[in-house]
Amino acid sequence: MPETKVEPVACIKIAQGGPIVWDEHPDFLVAHKPAGENFHNEGDTAGFITRLKRLPGCADLYPVHRLDRITSGLILLARHADAARQFGEMFEAGLIDKYYLALSDHKPSRKQG
Repeated sequence: MPETKVEPVACIKIAQGGPIVWDEHPDFLVAHKPAGENFHNEGDTAGFITRLKRLPGCADLYPVHRLDRITSGLILLARHADAARQFGEMFEAGLIDKYYLALSDHKPSRKQG
């Protein structure tokens, strides 16, 4: 895959109250997962991935990583199995970095880091 710089300049697809697609590429897309939303389905409640796949052109997606329910942030999703494999290899080789920024109005407990 050619090197692509993703800039969150404008949201291009929005599911009602749910996932926001920040950028698209033929091989992948980048979407924002809101805090408080499960990544996967829980019981009868559709999770982030299910809701995202309901958007036009998003039915076939392969999550490259995930975020916990309480965490918001950008998610990288491959559009086909070969892209998912390549992203997996790049994560494993350390060619892709993930960054986390914790914002809180109180000091976390020792267990939370």
